[in-house]
Amino acid sequence: MIKPPFLISIIALLASCTIIDTETDSAMSHSYPKEIHLSAEVQRTIAQSRAAIGENAPFSATILGWETTSDATTYSDASPSWSTDTKESIIASPTKGSAVVFKNEQYYLTDGGKTFMKAFSPIGKVTGQLYTFGKIEADGSTDVLVSNEIFGTKSSAAPSLAFSHALTQLTFYIQKGESIPEDDMDDVRVIQLNGIQLPVGFDLKSRTLTVSETQNLYALNATAGNGVPIPKDKAVRAGGSVMIAPITGDAELSLTVVTNHGELNVSKVTSTTGNEFRAGISYDITLTFMRKEISSSATVTNWIKGEGGATVE
Repeated sequence: MIKPPFLISIIALLASCTIIDTETDSAMSHSYPKEIHLSAEVQRTIAQSRAAIGENAPFSATILGWETTSDATTYSDASPSWSTDTKESIIASPTKGSAVVFKNEQYYLTDGGKTFMKAFSPIGKVTGQLYTFGKIEADGSTDVLVSNEIFGTKSSAAPSLAFSHALTQLTFYIQKGESIPEDDMDDVRVIQLNGIQLPVGFDLKSRTLTVSETQNLYALNATAGNGVPIPKDKAVRAGGSVMIAPITGDAELSLTVVTNHGELNVSKVTSTTGNEFRAGISYDITLTFMRKEISSSATVTNWIKGEGGATVE
């Protein structure tokens, strides 16, 4: 299961789709159904996130619920009993919880059973045990949040629901190396990520992110004359931040970079997490341009701090 370190927590007020026949002795013996209340505080490990959903940013979510008498280890073997979207935006505040209003009210079971819950953003649909995100932008601008798994009962205290970033974020910076004169008029027009994957959904049974086929993605794609000038003394940002599926295992991050002088290839970018670019971590990748090569270094920022690098012919 993906467990990034940055968490966004919420206070959620849920209400019910459980049908109670109040005309029968059986239903009345359990009194009225109890509305589900969730509460949480932000676990603020970092002052501010530069992800699409950062501090005080609004977002919507879909909440799934399982009504069962099973243990916590077995509930995900079944399809959800219900699902509901948020009616109003949640505010990702690091200082206080945000009230959540759901389109469809939900209540705890009246017979002592447990209600397990898990939530996702962006809003999507569930089929069986597969949750599919409703809209993922092809340019890597969609942030994906996945909550922890919680449960409550009619008699229990309000549980907490916390969201965490399921993707990795990459931001690129450029600068000149010592071998290039300061007065050279060089610029970068294209930074292309090769063979990356975007999120598609979430497998509820295995508790893992589902992803697209491999594809290329632009962090920068400018026309001739509109490139980003390469500075000498201090690295500058080139293009926008992109969010992609984590790169783990034997997979590697490679780049194709186009300057006013032609195309260059960075066959592998590494960081303090090795070849991996992990969920919930924002990486600053600095490309240093030499006469015959690009030196790339990746610094981990915002959620976890660190540094790393690689030099590629």
